[in-house]
Amino acid sequence: MAQNELEQTRLRLSEASAIRARSVAQADTLERNLKAGNWNAIGGSIASPVVAQLRATVAAISTEMAQLSRQYGPKHPRIVELQGRLNEANSSLQQEIRREINGVREAAQVAVEQEGALRAMITRMEGSYATMQEQAIPLRTLESEATAKRQLLDSLLGRLEEVEAQKDSRAFPAAVKLVSAPQVPHEPSGPFRVLLLLAGFVAALALAIFSVFGLELLQRRIHTPDAVRRILGVGTVHIVPHHSDRGAKGRLYKIFQRHPFSLFSESLRALFRNHLSDLGPVGALAVTSARPQDGKTSLTLAVAQVASQAGRRVVVVDTDFRRSRMEGLFDLSTKKGLSDWIAGDATLDEIVHTSDDVPFAMVPAGKLNPMTLDRFNVDSLVQLMAGLSPSFDLVVFDTAPALAVSDARIVCGAASKVLFVTRWGHTTASDLDAVADLGPIDHSKFVCVMTDVNLKKAASKGYQGPYNSYVATRKYYGDQTLRAAP
Repeated sequence: MAQNELEQTRLRLSEASAIRARSVAQADTLERNLKAGNWNAIGGSIASPVVAQLRATVAAISTEMAQLSRQYGPKHPRIVELQGRLNEANSSLQQEIRREINGVREAAQVAVEQEGALRAMITRMEGSYATMQEQAIPLRTLESEATAKRQLLDSLLGRLEEVEAQKDSRAFPAAVKLVSAPQVPHEPSGPFRVLLLLAGFVAALALAIFSVFGLELLQRRIHTPDAVRRILGVGTVHIVPHHSDRGAKGRLYKIFQRHPFSLFSESLRALFRNHLSDLGPVGALAVTSARPQDGKTSLTLAVAQVASQAGRRVVVVDTDFRRSRMEGLFDLSTKKGLSDWIAGDATLDEIVHTSDDVPFAMVPAGKLNPMTLDRFNVDSLVQLMAGLSPSFDLVVFDTAPALAVSDARIVCGAASKVLFVTRWGHTTASDLDAVADLGPIDHSKFVCVMTDVNLKKAASKGYQGPYNSYVATRKYYGDQTLRAAP
């Protein structure tokens, strides 16, 4: 086992060395181009959607200036305006490229440190392996002696049993007295087969009836994606597996930070890339559920964490005025929030807050008052998103449950995408029926997610769905060293 572990660590060192070489080479190339001032070469080698968009903007402005320069002079108002826009775009492009270069430098430094840690681990493991080899020699000697003594003891015990049996056979036959002659029975005294078959039939019938009623009762809880698709009529249901982390207390964004390579984190990345990455330069995402405690707020913060680490500038807006969880999680109860902005008592800059624990900004719900509920509509949300668009690429709305109040339907109508959350084994079929009765679902922007799925339990109980394939995938991610962030 120690030798296999050593070989695996050496293989990981080879992979880490390759990653380090690529990262350092990329960082050196970017550094050289930065010193030479070759911004076009730097921008072409950085795979960032923001850089690509800024380069396209610079190219479009340059093309338009070249066309207008054929008709007007350099002091024409239109030429001057385009020159200003071009300077601003170039400044933004250079700033974004510097930020990306800093990210590449940090990644190269992390790769170098990881390679050094693996080399130190291999050195310690080689020393431990040599010590184990020295200690194994006396252990094998003791094992051989113990085996020989065990065989000798078994032989002596067998011989003792034979001697005792011979003593008993010689001592007791003379003292035996026959009381009555044995009689051979003509029919068996039991068991009563007909009675036992009848009792077994009755017991099996009762068990079957209770099992049918029990399964019917349990099936009211949603355990399969097929049930969600059948009731809501959606095409796909994304699965987010359960992750056991007692210290997180339901904060999925902390689980994503602590275990970035777990199956849970990979499912969140797949959710963002497959369904939420096409929102455009500035998009709005509404996260809602049918009932409370479905994990809506936790998934909202986790999606914001994933989008922020993917390079998006994210702000989370809490629209659950009655039962806000973000204020308690980030100690924002004394801060101004969305209700203050709707009432006209605060500006956008005053209601946007940040925290050292998360890489995204937050807008708390604020204090609940009748004026907030009366003025809360689609137009106010459109105005809010327009005010936030210069500073943020993605606005994530944490809404109230759709069946509780009408606020969630207002937010879903204004958002570009709607993330509907169902919790495995908690959301019921009646809840989904009630959501379907609210009105037709816009499938072009409706994304359904089933969270907190216990993959092992679902696969063992035979629920229909992709649970077996998920459990098989877990073996691929079973290396515990990948569960902690470097």
